[in-house]
Amino acid sequence: MAPVSTQKECALVAFLIPLPGKGEELQQVLQGLARNILQEAGCLRANVTRAPGEEDALTLFTLWVGPLALARFQVSDSFRILMGASSVLSAPAQIRFLAGNTTDGSEVQAGPGNPAGPKVLEGFPL
Repeated sequence: MAPVSTQKECALVAFLIPLPGKGEELQQVLQGLARNILQEAGCLRANVTRAPGEEDALTLFTLWVGPLALARFQVSDSFRILMGASSVLSAPAQIRFLAGNTTDGSEVQAGPGNPAGPKVLEGFPL
C-alpha cells in the first residue's frame, strides 16, 4: 500500500489591475514570471489569464504541492518580483492563499474562526 500524503495542494492567486497603458507590459512580465515560477520546487502550475469581468485585470494562478512549497516560494526572487509589480498597478494587488482538500474538491476557507485556513492579503508590502 502506498503511503498517504497528509500534505494538501494549495494555491496563490494574484489579482492585478494595471495602470492605463501598462496592461501589455504587465502581462508580458507576468507571463515570464509564470515560466520562472514553474521552475520553483513544488510548483505544479503557473499561468496568467485575464480576470473574468475585468477587461484590463490580470490573474496569476499558481498551484503548489503543499504549504511548505508555497512558503518557500514566498521568500523567492520570483515572489519579490511579483510584489514589485506595484509600480505599474492602478490599485494594490490582491493576493489570496487557498488551501483545499484535493480528494473531494472542497475548499478550506479562511476567517476569524479559522486562522489555519488560507489568508487574504491585500496591498503592498506583505
